[in-house]
Amino acid sequence: MIENLNEIIGDIKSRYELRRVSSFLEPNKYPTAINLFVSMASAVCGKEYDQTHTADIINKLVHWTYDTSVDEIDCRKGFLIRGETGRGKTLLMYALKEFVQYDSNWYIVGGKRYRLELSIASARNIAFEYAQQSEGSVIAKYSRIPCLCIDDLGSEPMLSSNYGNKCSVVSEILANRAETKLLTFATTNVARLSECYDDRIISRMYSLFNSVNLSHETDYRKIK
Repeated sequence: MIENLNEIIGDIKSRYELRRVSSFLEPNKYPTAINLFVSMASAVCGKEYDQTHTADIINKLVHWTYDTSVDEIDCRKGFLIRGETGRGKTLLMYALKEFVQYDSNWYIVGGKRYRLELSIASARNIAFEYAQQSEGSVIAKYSRIPCLCIDDLGSEPMLSSNYGNKCSVVSEILANRAETKLLTFATTNVARLSECYDDRIISRMYSLFNSVNLSHETDYRKIK
């Protein structure tokens, strides 16, 4: 009986460990939150943002922010947004960065409390930074950021060299973050990430990300 009770308590703790608290929104005000997200997207792109093709993902991101899961989204994971070039993946991440700063959101993992503040860095820049600085410092830096988005995942050189030492930098960062369960996001236009990363890292991605697709044909970069 005691063992069963401990299992139940452990299950409750695991499911609610990352619960986020909001003083800004009540559950019946999510349409207002979605409007706020769209206004953040408009500010990021410098013009009125058209959510015709992204409304579903915006809805998921808003509900994720306040830990009210929809459509089987796991609020303990970040998002991997897939789509061809120009579909608005990075813009959504910068809008999310602004949106989560509006309220005092936070999450807890491993007994430690982290602010929900999104840092965004491109995979290519991370790899370049590794080549320019001391070997371990870059991997440690991006492994420890509480809430990180790696933009253009798979666009970086698969092996980066640092004074003769070659390493798949982004792979190591993803593996470290999967181990510590820190919130991680990514965008990619690579159709098959298994062609860029080995099975070990692909498995870690399943534990890190809710995967969503931007499958529309509109190229936002061509819209004036």
